[in-house]
Amino acid sequence: MKTILSILLVICGAKAFGESKNYNIQNQKITIDVPTGWKDVEDFAGSPLTFFGPENKDGPRTVVTISPTGQEDKNHFFADMKKNIAGYKVGREDWLKGNFGTSISYDKYKEEKWTGIEVAREFGYHYELPSGKFYERSVYVMCGGNKLVYIKSLVPEQFESTHNSLVEKSIKSLGCAK
Repeated sequence: MKTILSILLVICGAKAFGESKNYNIQNQKITIDVPTGWKDVEDFAGSPLTFFGPENKDGPRTVVTISPTGQEDKNHFFADMKKNIAGYKVGREDWLKGNFGTSISYDKYKEEKWTGIEVAREFGYHYELPSGKFYERSVYVMCGGNKLVYIKSLVPEQFESTHNSLVEKSIKSLGCAK
C-alpha cells in the first residue's frame, strides 16, 4: 500500500508541475518551474514575466509576476527594506482605502535561504475587497549574485489551499544565470 501511495504522490507531483522554463527578462536569464495548466506571458501590462493560474469562471485567478529591478546594491536595499516594513503596511492600507478594502492580517517579515539563492526576503498580507479575499506576497531575491529580482503573487482565497503551495514550489525553483 505504501508503494502505491508513493507512486501516486510522484505522479500527482509530476502532474502539478509541467516543466522548467528559461526566460531572458530585462537582460536577466532565469529558469523557473511552471505549474501544469498555468500560462506564462512575457511583457504583460508592464510586468516582464507573468504567470496566470488556471481560468476561474467564478472570479479572479492566481497571478505571479517576476520583475528584475535593476537594483544591485543589495546591502543598502535590504537594510532599507527591514526599516520600511511599517511603511509597506501604511502603503497597503492607503491602497485598500482607495479600493474599498480592508486588511485582515499581515505576515511577519522573514528571510530564508533557497537552493541557489543566498537569501529570499518576504512579507505579505491577507485582505478583502468587494470582489473577494486575497493573499498577496512580495519576495525579493538577489539573482545571479548581484541583481535584485522582485516576485509578487496574488492568490484569491478560494485557491489558497492549493495554489499557495504551487506558487511556493515554483518561486523556490528560481534559478539565475550570472
